[in-house]
Amino acid sequence: MQIENKTSLPLQALIIPNEHGKHELIVVVKATFDSLQQLKLASEMQPIHLKDVFWGEPQTSSLRYANEIHLGKPGTDILMHAHAYAPNGQAVRESNVSIQVDQYSLNLKVFGDRVWQGRQITNTKQFIRIPLVYEYAFGAPMNEYNPVGRSETLLANIEDPTNLVSSQKSAPMPSTPSPIASHWKTRYPLAGTYDQQWQETRLPYLPADFDRQFNHCAHPQLQTQQPLKGGEQYRLQGVHPLEVLEGRLPFCPLKLEVVLKDTIKELTLNYDTVHFEPDNDQVHISWRANHVCLNNAKDVISVSMDFK
Repeated sequence: MQIENKTSLPLQALIIPNEHGKHELIVVVKATFDSLQQLKLASEMQPIHLKDVFWGEPQTSSLRYANEIHLGKPGTDILMHAHAYAPNGQAVRESNVSIQVDQYSLNLKVFGDRVWQGRQITNTKQFIRIPLVYEYAFGAPMNEYNPVGRSETLLANIEDPTNLVSSQKSAPMPSTPSPIASHWKTRYPLAGTYDQQWQETRLPYLPADFDRQFNHCAHPQLQTQQPLKGGEQYRLQGVHPLEVLEGRLPFCPLKLEVVLKDTIKELTLNYDTVHFEPDNDQVHISWRANHVCLNNAKDVISVSMDFK
């Protein structure tokens, strides 16, 4: 398969077996945009991630960037790497953060450091900024939904405002806008059943109960039911010390063609992931196209991409 990319945007194309044992062409394209108040293509593009990237060791840290080479997901993931900032740079004990894209939103309550003193919570310390990652959310080493979080001596800094920790028996779902690792309980049950029957009847193909929802890594409230289309309004609050960041997502500016054995076909690139990084004043957007081969991988002769 030949690949002709006439743009400056990163592109990855490969053919892999899908959950039905058919060969499927996967094309992933990514663009980085500067200036969250008025998007423009950046001069340098973030690469497509070919594997999961963690902040530290995979077993003891949260996911920074998810592997982007997979069969796809039903909708779009909305993610954000950010800090909660005290308004106007003046230290506070708590603040509010929200991320909204179209009708999908996540609201968070962010606290300064607190500890348990017996059964009581100590006074909250002031802060200027706090990272919005799972290390600062509710969790514990034995918590399957967030094994890198805090709840034992230190309380979580990031909480769901509708389900705040009120006692040592509280057990809210961890909540941040950053990606969820594939081996955490929110995701891994969707990967399917890899048992003796799978080994005897389906190996090397995916299990019959594999669900593409597994490839979603965003907070459940930030997973769209259908792919975004472009033009949706976004609003990020509490992640900049001076202002609310808002704008509209761009429409996909790309044309993707695949030359098959007997025809030429234009594939639709669907919104796959929107990843805001307000500290860098950037958003990374990836689009994905799929094509199931009728016979085998040799059906696909070439893939070409250009701006419309």
